[in-house]
Amino acid sequence: MAYGSPASRALYARAPAWLRSLGATWHSLRVERQRFGPGYGDALARLDRSQWLPTADLVEASRREAAAFLADAVRQADHFAALFPAGAPADPAAAPILAKSDLRRNLPGFYARDAATHGATTLRHTSGTTGTPLELLTLVSAVERENAFAWQHRSWHGCPRGVRTATLAGHPVAPAEQDRPPFWVRNYAENQLIFSSYHMAPRHLPAYAKALARFDPELIHGYPSSVALVASAALEAGLRIRPRAVITASETLLPHQREVIAAAFGVPPRVWYGNTELAGNIVECPEGRLHVREEHSWLEFLDDAGGAAAAGQPARLIATAFGNRAMFLVRYDTADLAVPSAEAACPCGRGGRLVERVVGRVEDFVIDAAGRLVGRLDHLFKDATGIREAQLVQTEPGAIVVRVVPEGEPGPDLEAPVRAEAALRLAPGTRIAFEYVAALEKLPSGKTPFIVSRCREAAGDRARLAGPAAAADGGAADGAPPVR
Repeated sequence: MAYGSPASRALYARAPAWLRSLGATWHSLRVERQRFGPGYGDALARLDRSQWLPTADLVEASRREAAAFLADAVRQADHFAALFPAGAPADPAAAPILAKSDLRRNLPGFYARDAATHGATTLRHTSGTTGTPLELLTLVSAVERENAFAWQHRSWHGCPRGVRTATLAGHPVAPAEQDRPPFWVRNYAENQLIFSSYHMAPRHLPAYAKALARFDPELIHGYPSSVALVASAALEAGLRIRPRAVITASETLLPHQREVIAAAFGVPPRVWYGNTELAGNIVECPEGRLHVREEHSWLEFLDDAGGAAAAGQPARLIATAFGNRAMFLVRYDTADLAVPSAEAACPCGRGGRLVERVVGRVEDFVIDAAGRLVGRLDHLFKDATGIREAQLVQTEPGAIVVRVVPEGEPGPDLEAPVRAEAALRLAPGTRIAFEYVAALEKLPSGKTPFIVSRCREAAGDRARLAGPAAAADGGAADGAPPVR
């Protein structure tokens, strides 16, 4: 794969497709121990036992683990030692909420002084929607543990590790300048076909769909935007692709994406929510309910005032990431938002608090002409036709560019339903303009953000304060698992 030194990337770029696949397989074998070492099997065995425990027992065990994690943090990390010089409180909720900006300013203060005593470590990086990534000190055993959560979730949907898997995400498996297929490689070690999410121009999508059909995957997973694009191309080509499961992550799964994916592949897509920080995990079960994986992290749902959010109301996700003792994230504000459910139990029988939906990130809003922060604007496109992909771009408050990749030539009726929906949701005077493009803007990670804002500073501190209010209408991202 196109990882490694500049020299190795240059060699990879010039290699034929079959040699790139061997490179992908070699890379997978090289890092396999970090992902599927002894800790993976141990964690998977524990999860297989605990998944059926009562929710109340799981939540209490998670809270106790969070308290022990905070005690370790006070002993081992400079930030928490200074915060609690008299010793750790018994209640983890006594710790202040940790903002991502505070973490970024003093990363070493959160690292364990004796991390090496817990085993081998690795440095991992967030992609950073703000353009400023985080460098995360992570135990290899924590990465193995995360893979256990990921593959157990996939097994809920009939896809244990080893099934034929197609991945459509931000892996740089084809050089950026390449303009002809294949934009994918085989990873023979993991029975996997890895597609680039960077080359999905309309003219290339039929090739993607045909390659997916030839591979005939049992599991498809990746970014919802990428999966939906290939699903649309498969429908247009009349291809029959029938995986056991489709699992999406890293972006919000929008309603129109859900529809086209289900139509193309014959199964409803299921959601995985996680993040590179390993701070919180929410997953969709076969019954279509979203479960908090209480064994993963201690997860709090807080309202604007810092209290427990009511069922049905958007809440900030605050996570104590006790799965990684190389770096102490205690009451970490993930900057994501979710709506807790009033349902007490799931028909599938598995434990964990239930969530109505993960509505996205605090950052995913626009500022309308009245200065309001508004999200969940995927509804603008519910009655629109002739749109392959769409993205909202804002460079000044009160003005929005609707960037559209059209299906063929845009007709006169394309814009009218979008403008009508915008008039229902945005303050009068909000200017709407359309821009027709061949491809949408992507983040360095390969993700396609639904909202691209270049005027975030205009909201100032209101961006955080208004997060749940803004995302009561929506938001944008289910985080990706650090697995392939």
